[in-house]
Amino acid sequence: MKFLTELPDEDFLRHCWQIADVAEEVLEKSKIMELRKVLPVLTGDETPEELEQKKKEQAKKNIQAMAKSLLFDNAAATAKLLPLLYEPDVDENGVVEKIGPFKKMRAVKELLNNDDVMDFLLWCLPLVLAGTDA
Repeated sequence: MKFLTELPDEDFLRHCWQIADVAEEVLEKSKIMELRKVLPVLTGDETPEELEQKKKEQAKKNIQAMAKSLLFDNAAATAKLLPLLYEPDVDENGVVEKIGPFKKMRAVKELLNNDDVMDFLLWCLPLVLAGTDA
C-alpha cells in the first residue's frame, strides 16, 4: 500500500481533488461544521474558572458529536474518503492488494501524524468550504 504522501505528484494532486470533492459531501451530510460551533449553556453568573470549565466540557461534547456523526451516523459518506488516502499495491499477476479496515486506519493515522500533509489539508480547507454553508 502506498500512502497519499508516497504517490507521484500527478496521482497525489488527483487524489487531493477527489478528497476535496468527497469532503464537501461529508461536511454537508455530517453537519460537523455546525456541531463544532455549539456553545455551552451559560447563566451569566459563571466565574472565569467555571466559564473555562463549561467551555472545555462543551468542546468535549462537540468532538464526541462530530465523531459520532462522521463514524456512525454518516459512516457511508465518510468511508468514501478512505480509499483516497492510499493506493493498493498490485502484484506481478495484476492482483490488487486487499486492504482491510485496520490498514485503512493506518493510512488515516499516517496522514494525521504528518505535519506537511496537515498543513496542506488546512490550506485546502477553504476550497472545500467554498461549496458549503459553513
